[in-house]
Amino acid sequence: MNNLTEFLTFMGDKGQECSRLWAEADKEYASEGSTTFNFDTVANLLQQNPRLSQISGYDVAAVFMLKHIFSIVRGYSSRESMSGRFTDVHNYLFIMESMLQARHKEDQSLQAALAKMEKASEQCLHDACGPNGLAAPYLGGV
Repeated sequence: MNNLTEFLTFMGDKGQECSRLWAEADKEYASEGSTTFNFDTVANLLQQNPRLSQISGYDVAAVFMLKHIFSIVRGYSSRESMSGRFTDVHNYLFIMESMLQARHKEDQSLQAALAKMEKASEQCLHDACGPNGLAAPYLGGV
């Protein structure tokens, strides 16, 4: 495959294969409407060990993906085709990217909440300690 048209066709076919496989795997590995349920559950179990308390579902997905990468690098797959191993890696990358996007959204929400708290704190300080604030008579014009 050495032209763009063939490569784009290959990518489209592979994308459909990834979607089909994920739809099947989701029934097996996901639960309660969470696509990352199995990774998060393993992480929660591992976190019971104090040395692993910082492990996340993302970390677990990365470790699970390594099994497929090792098989690809070694060029050996006894239970499924090598193409299947690549499809698995693609799906792990998709799920890991979705986990990073979710984490980014959480970080943005946290930053927005902190900014609101900081603004409210500044307003409260101004209201209390400003020239006409409640504490002004006690601050001696500071």
